[in-house]
Amino acid sequence: MQLNLFQWDSVEVGQGYQGLARLDFAEARGHFSRALVICPDHAEAVRGLEETGFWEQSLHEAEGKAPEAALIFLWEQSALFPFVDSGHHRDLRQSLLRHLLSIVVQMSESDRWYTLPDLCRGYLHLQLGDNTAAERHLRILLDDLPEKGRLRRYLGDSLWRQGKEDVARAAYAAALLLAPYDIEVETIPIPRLETIIIEHGPALAPVYGYFAGIFPLVELPCPPVSIEAQACEWLRQAELARSLGQHPSMVAARRKLKDTAPEILAEYLAWLASL
Repeated sequence: MQLNLFQWDSVEVGQGYQGLARLDFAEARGHFSRALVICPDHAEAVRGLEETGFWEQSLHEAEGKAPEAALIFLWEQSALFPFVDSGHHRDLRQSLLRHLLSIVVQMSESDRWYTLPDLCRGYLHLQLGDNTAAERHLRILLDDLPEKGRLRRYLGDSLWRQGKEDVARAAYAAALLLAPYDIEVETIPIPRLETIIIEHGPALAPVYGYFAGIFPLVELPCPPVSIEAQACEWLRQAELARSLGQHPSMVAARRKLKDTAPEILAEYLAWLASL
């Protein structure tokens, strides 16, 4: 069946975006230009040429920089670029992430390279769907930066996607205790968590999540700073002592919990009474 002119320019635009997604800028530019010959006012072809020029210039500029500077520059360019929810843009983003990862792996100490808020080897693996590698590299980085709640949230994602839900819940709980307002809590995939956050806020979600049976009580890798994290730690110590039958330690932990957050102690005692 013969294609009309409109169909031909659409084919050219589609092939142009396929070339752009492969970072083949010459091919992309050729297809978009041919679409504009057929239809000079073709909005998608015009936009495709602009996007091709943006990324061709960005990658060319990055080539003249040291690896760390190139990574940060391209990451910032990605934040500026208006990605949309389309197959072509998803493929383009994946190609850019793979390019960033290729730069990271060539650096010395690539496992421990990190720049705020989330650019690191583990996060790039996570975005590319390589969850096993993401877990491995995030754990290495967290050995150096145990207080980074945002990284623990990403560790939780990598674990959850591998089906390791119990350890993922612990990672998510630690992330909420360390950085409750620095992570996208609404995207944590644990059922019923959203309701708890709406009722009690993200900082107390680990406490009320424990009462609801969706979180374990986790021991943080660094001293708890916030009142909520301190309360959760005293709750953890009280529950541990109760499970071990260590009555004096249990009483001492409950006393500390009362001094820190008496309302949580009341909730805890009510929860115990309901068991």
